Amino acid sequence: MRTSTSRRVGTGAALAALLSVAACSGGGGGSGTAGKPTGAGVADAGSVTALQQIRKRTGTVRSARIEGTTEMGDTVSMKQTGTVGWSDGLTGSLTLTHTGGTMAKALKQGGGDGSVRARYLQDEYYADMGEAFAATIGGRRWVRYAHQDLAELGGPARDVLEEQVQNSTPEQGLKALLAAGDVRKAGQEDVRGVPAGPS
Repeated sequence: MRTSTSRRVGTGAALAALLSVAACSGGGGGSGTAGKPTGAGVADAGSVTALQQIRKRTGTVRSARIEGTTEMGDTVSMKQTGTVGWSDGLTGSLTLTHTGGTMAKALKQGGGDGSVRARYLQDEYYADMGEAFAATIGGRRWVRYAHQDLAELGGPARDVLEEQVQNSTPEQGLKALLAAGDVRKAGQEDVRGVPAGPS
């Protein structure tokens, strides 16, 4: 019973971590000063130009330091910090701190403190679940999953998930936004006091 529960928690944490990295390349909602929409299906020329400038710069970059947050309904709310690279598949190291949701509760019930250290290699993923969690599964604190194994947990969307994780880059997310055809400015934010966006 305890082993089964711990395994489910480890699998859930691993999948959530994988999705958080994949989300780094996708479009998502954000906060900021709301801009006035230009209308459904109509692209704002200024926004398209800005995205094209960002894509051009992003296309020459092969790694990044990440500080972000991910929310997936009531399931996961987490912060992530670390570095990732994508010159030859997705690789990197992140610390994931679950701040809310059912996943945070499950990790704490499994003996963890809500934090998971993640290591991403080309075809697999490792998660350090911590000493307290390891005590519930025979002392092994590192959990390993192949991307293909985790993608299978995604059900019908597993092929898309696996491809997105293995080929996740910021440029891919920008390509998707530009292909949408109805891009428009929603607002602007500052990062450490510096306005985000092309200069």
